[in-house]
This record gives sequence, structure tokens and C-alpha cells, in this order.
Amino acid sequence: LEGKDTSIGSVPNRPQWNNSEGYEKSTTLVLPSNAAHVWDACIRNTRVPKAKSSDINVHTNLALAEKAGFKSRTFTGLCLLANVMTLLLSISSTSAFSSKFTKLERYGCRFSKPVMAMFDEICLDIQYSLHVHESKLTIFFQVIQETDGAAIKDGYMVLSIPASHL
Repeated sequence: LEGKDTSIGSVPNRPQWNNSEGYEKSTTLVLPSNAAHVWDACIRNTRVPKAKSSDINVHTNLALAEKAGFKSRTFTGLCLLANVMTLLLSISSTSAFSSKFTKLERYGCRFSKPVMAMFDEICLDIQYSLHVHESKLTIFFQVIQETDGAAIKDGYMVLSIPASHL
């Protein structure tokens, strides 16, 4: 992380975008079916054996997911968001113009439906638009799973150009 610790008095408003004409671009994100298990392993201390009672989540336990009314295991929202943001940041960094925006200032989204993790890889359609306003690049996006609809709506990332240290 770059810079000093800071705090804000209130949460700023979400960036506004008139998407009446839809998103400008689209790309595909392919996730392996075991991504939920990998994410689960990454967020805990692997040196401590996992208690049997901790396997009671709809992300890794198919029986519990079905009991909860899902047709399969589901991805955690953070697992999905991390993968989507990584993809969009790598896409935006390939352009000579947008590669200057390397400081992530804010991000947000609305999780609208769970992404179902069946036994095959999961293909997601990432729709996005890049907009520059007041020397900041905002990437607006949504995530669609073909079988279940929009998983993330009203997603955004605000990037800026880092201050020079010279």
C-alpha cells in the first residue's frame, strides 16, 4: 500500500454513470469449478486442521448448499469480485492511455445473485465501460452468468494517477 493512513468523515457518493446505451465492451472470465475450495483454503490458517463444524457453508459443501435451496455450491462474493477486478485491471493496464491510472482509490458493487459452482468450469460475461472524469478513470462493470443472470450489478473501480515522488 502506498501513502499514509487516512480517514474520511463520510462515505462519498457512488460514481454515477448513465448506462442507457449499455456497456461498451465485454470479455469472458473462466473460473475453475474448484475455485470456491481454493478461496476457502486461502482465507484460513492451513497449519490448523479445519474443524468438521467449519465445513458448513454453501461455498464448499454441496449437501448444505442444496439444503439451503441452491442447485449447487456457490462462489463467495469476494472470490468472484477479486477475480473480476484482477481481469479488468489487467485489461485496462494494456492501453497506453489507461495504463497511467495505477492507483485504485475506490471500488464497489452490488451482489445480486450467487454464481453457481457446478462441476464444470464457470464462464462469466464481464460487461464494462471505461470513463475518464476529473483526472480519474472509472471502470463500470457487471457480471453475468449465462444460466442464472446478473451476479454483480453496478460495479465500479475508480483509479487515479499516483502522485510523483520526485
